[in-house]
Amino acid sequence: MNHMKVSSLPIDPFKGVDFKEWEKVLDQNRPNIVYLTSSFQNPTGYSYSTTDLQKIIELSNQYGFGIIEDDWGSDMLSFSGFRPPLRSLGGENVLYMNSFTKKLIPSLRIGYLLGNKSSMKSLIRAKWSSTLGNPTLIEVGLFEFLNRGHYDGHLKKLHLETDARYTSCIMSLAEFMPSGVKWTTPGGGPSLWLELPRSVDLDILCERMKERGIHINLCNESFFGKRHLHGFVIGFSFLPADIMTNCLKILGNCIQEQL
Repeated sequence: MNHMKVSSLPIDPFKGVDFKEWEKVLDQNRPNIVYLTSSFQNPTGYSYSTTDLQKIIELSNQYGFGIIEDDWGSDMLSFSGFRPPLRSLGGENVLYMNSFTKKLIPSLRIGYLLGNKSSMKSLIRAKWSSTLGNPTLIEVGLFEFLNRGHYDGHLKKLHLETDARYTSCIMSLAEFMPSGVKWTTPGGGPSLWLELPRSVDLDILCERMKERGIHINLCNESFFGKRHLHGFVIGFSFLPADIMTNCLKILGNCIQEQL
């Protein structure tokens, strides 16, 4: 693994993807594989448009790289239009991953991967080296849940609750955030990105919010090198709407103190 070189492809959740910049990075580094979260990228909440996905496939063909598509969130798109996965556009050159973790139980560490003939043996060896196997009883329970048709019904209930929390969060942001603050509108999923004016010191803001019993995750580990965004993630799906509203009201006041 020591010979592996990792490069980043920047995303601005407000402007979208700068493919000219991507092409510079791809041309300079010539990667063998590109990893992408196609829906609700963490931490920005950004989802690639169908046009984005088609362009990514074109770049894959042009520069000869494979794609790992982490599509954990496409079935949490009740507010948004259908977008085809990269796998359907790029065929077997795309390794497709999905998971039940965030949709069912956080501790349910079970997902699935669609590979191809040339990658399957290596993927199985990698699985064996990381864990010999998942608990069979949990896998059987998940199979029965899916096989009996409960998953679709569960997703409908999940959509109703997360959509309500999303709508409440957007309304609270519009009400409590000072001028100059902006946020993404992912249309679903678990989180969005809140961008603050550069005059706001994020570390000071975190301390003042901590004094009020509210934790902010600046997601520093999510940036490859220097941060190109000045804000943090809002996990609107993890708290009931009334608690989130109160937290955002306090946050708005703390931000205003620095403006």
